[in-house]
Amino acid sequence: MAIIQNPVILGTIIFVLIGWLIFLSTQLLMIRRRYRAINEAAKKGDLASLINQCVKDIDEVETQLKEAKLHQEQIWSQLQGAIQRVGIVRFDAFGDMGGKLSFAAAFLNENGNGIVVSTINGRQESRCYAKPVEEESSPYALSQEEKEAIARAMTKSKSKPGRRLGGDYEEI
Repeated sequence: MAIIQNPVILGTIIFVLIGWLIFLSTQLLMIRRRYRAINEAAKKGDLASLINQCVKDIDEVETQLKEAKLHQEQIWSQLQGAIQRVGIVRFDAFGDMGGKLSFAAAFLNENGNGIVVSTINGRQESRCYAKPVEEESSPYALSQEEKEAIARAMTKSKSKPGRRLGGDYEEI
C-alpha cells in the first residue's frame, strides 16, 4: 500500500506502463499490416507468385554476393603487388652543407619488394640513385639512410614526425 500512496513511484509505474502499451500497440499494428498483405495476396491467388518472387530475389542476391566475393579476391591479389609502404629519410650528405636536402625514399609493396631512390645534393651537383628492393634488401650495397627508409616503410605503426632521431637525419 505504501507504493500506491507515494505519487512519484505511482507516476513512474504509470509512465512505464503507458510506454509499454504504446510499444505493444505499435508491434500489433505492424503484425496486422503484414497479415493483411499476406491475406490479400492469398485471396488474389498471388501468394504462390509472391513466394516465388521472394525466392528469385534471394537467388539473385546470392549470385551477386558470390560475384562480389570473387571480385574482392581479385582486388586483394592485385593489391599484394601494389606500392603500399613508403619510407623517407632526409639527411645532410656533406658536413659543410645543411638543410637536409639529400634524401632516401623507399617505395615497397606488402612483401617488402619495390625500389629505393636516393638523391645526394651537393653545392655544385646532385646525384640520384635507384636500387631494386626484394624482401627488404637489395643486391646493391645500401647506405644507412636507404636501410632506414626501407625499415620505416615496413614499420606498421605510424609514428608522428619528429625532429632528431639520432645520427644526422630526420623523419618527415
